[in-house]
Amino acid sequence: MEMRKTGDNRGLTLIELLIGMVIGTIVMAAALNTFLSSQSASKNIDQKAAMAVNARGAMYLIEDNIRLMGFNPERDINPGRIVHTAGKGVLVFERNDLDDPFDDDEDRVISIGLLKSHDRNRDGFAASGVSGLVIDGQRAADNISAIRFAYAFDADADGAVEVSSGGNVLWAFDGNGNGFLDRLLDTNDDGSINGDDTPGGLAMTPVDTAAIRAVKVWLLVRSKHPVGSSADSRTFFPGGQPYKPDNGYAHSLMATSIRCRNMF
Repeated sequence: MEMRKTGDNRGLTLIELLIGMVIGTIVMAAALNTFLSSQSASKNIDQKAAMAVNARGAMYLIEDNIRLMGFNPERDINPGRIVHTAGKGVLVFERNDLDDPFDDDEDRVISIGLLKSHDRNRDGFAASGVSGLVIDGQRAADNISAIRFAYAFDADADGAVEVSSGGNVLWAFDGNGNGFLDRLLDTNDDGSINGDDTPGGLAMTPVDTAAIRAVKVWLLVRSKHPVGSSADSRTFFPGGQPYKPDNGYAHSLMATSIRCRNMF
């Protein structure tokens, strides 16, 4: 009986094997790249979430301390010693409450700002790009790039903070550390302090810091680790001062206005 061939029983050629290996390698490389990209994106999201939590926690501590400091106190707290420095990058105040049963330290000086070793000129920007936030001598938060302050005031003691001709709150700070607010930040009187204003503000008629009734705080927080292509290249304006990180990290700028207690 004659046998017939029903198919080609030859194996794969070397060229076919090589082509298959190349295709397999390409598919595996694409899958690995997708996995790594997804993993990197997930890490960046986690970092940004942690950065947001850090920013909210730090701002909460700042708000808590400012609300309790009492810039215009009743009774026997010495109003002339409440604010020692109301600068652009540091706030220092002294509590001198002789009859406070909850405060044994009657001459307690409290400060809010960056580590002095990282911000020697007290302008609120960390010289190394990142620093720790210090409140009342204690390190309150890490990965802070900048903190800036501005102050609303009641110069004529009529119970209301001063506003501009355009009806906007006058936010100012003590530019030379002499105990008087002397620099206005909203230089174009549009109600916002940003890149449209003159950096560093404009000179104003000095007002004693005892007239402060509210504080505006800007807090620029940095991610703990670099985030690669997700890094910020934009310019931020904490306190109206331009700051362009461009250092491979993500950043988040928070701002809030805080009314001091014992407002009249």
